Amino acid sequence: MRNISRVDREMIQEELESLEKKLDVEGHNNKLSEQAQDLREVLIKVYNVGPKSDYFSRINNLIDQENKRTYIGRFSGKTFRLRFSYGHLFNSRIYGSENKNIRITWRFNSKGRIELIDSLLFPEWEIINILDVNDNNKDLEWSCAGARYNLFPKRIKEINPGFMHLGERIKYQSLIRFGYGDVKELMNELSKERISDFKKRKSDERSLKELKSDSEIINILSNICCLNPSINLIKKSSMIIVY
Repeated sequence: MRNISRVDREMIQEELESLEKKLDVEGHNNKLSEQAQDLREVLIKVYNVGPKSDYFSRINNLIDQENKRTYIGRFSGKTFRLRFSYGHLFNSRIYGSENKNIRITWRFNSKGRIELIDSLLFPEWEIINILDVNDNNKDLEWSCAGARYNLFPKRIKEINPGFMHLGERIKYQSLIRFGYGDVKELMNELSKERISDFKKRKSDERSLKELKSDSEIINILSNICCLNPSINLIKKSSMIIVY
């Protein structure tokens, strides 16, 4: 986590207190949850605050848990975590050794379009944003959108030793498609009932086997399976993603 100035700390504190007062008066609601999630995005992207921060525990109390759920399980020898939050779906994979690894997370909208790719380095708990689709595209079924991207963390080579030697366009396009490929593999394994439980599942996590009964998430996964994104232009720090 980068050093946060006194002025910024006071600003964050004021924003949190304002949202907590709204919770006391209004109770949980969609607008409050969205404002809390926006603040969390700022803490992650601007200040690189990790999930163990006290800020995160306070923000989680502001978010309506009924609109959030997490599934975890194993298939094809790998652990797969799927998180749903207010119409957005996050799927995560961990690569590397037990003591030094990297978690890649892909975020999709309800129509299956990629919105964000983040990496989390262990054991440092350092969050690095890799790709962020421009937010000014309001059409959830967009066919073309601009995106900002950052350099890959060196540990990305854990995905594949030759990955870093690929050309820029192929490298980022491959990473985007990895997220889509994981979802397609999940749906195939789910249909064949080849999902196994994750032994270290937390109390607030559901078994991936239960996913079939969650029609909201299954609908988003089906949308993802119908898509195969490409990058048709890439230049310094920006790209165009098309479907």
